[in-house]
Amino acid sequence: MSVIAVRVTEQGYQIASDSIVVRGWSQRKDGKFAKLSEVNGLILGTVGSCEDGGLFYLYLKSHRPSPTEDSVLECVSEFAKWKNTKTGSSAIQSEFYLGFDREVFWVCNYHVERIHNFHAIGAGDDFATAALYLGHPPVKAVQTAIELSTMCEGPIVSFERGDLP
Repeated sequence: MSVIAVRVTEQGYQIASDSIVVRGWSQRKDGKFAKLSEVNGLILGTVGSCEDGGLFYLYLKSHRPSPTEDSVLECVSEFAKWKNTKTGSSAIQSEFYLGFDREVFWVCNYHVERIHNFHAIGAGDDFATAALYLGHPPVKAVQTAIELSTMCEGPIVSFERGDLP
């Protein structure tokens, strides 16, 4: 349960997330790694299973795709095989953002799409998408989701890449 919002421009991108971690009916807000982190020169955003997010983070420490849809898809495919050797399952039940220097890619199962404007994923994505649509930056979009969704909670984590004003 969580939300991540991103806005991409010609100059770069801004990305923000909440920090909630949910297990059953309990939540944690003090986790060092929750939804958004930097790994091997990439920004990794993850919503869904902690297993997927943690293992993909570990995998990306030694694997860095090129900033193309095909390369990201190949990376996800290889990650699934690698995950199977660790857990006995190649299923990926999470969504990811992979941010490079100026590009961000959305990964949902084996669908990879470059983000050209704005996008949000997670339990609060409807609220965050509406805020992005209205022109708000990702931090405000995540703040909106935190206010309106019971499945989102601060603190907010954010990154910027590129030559933003």
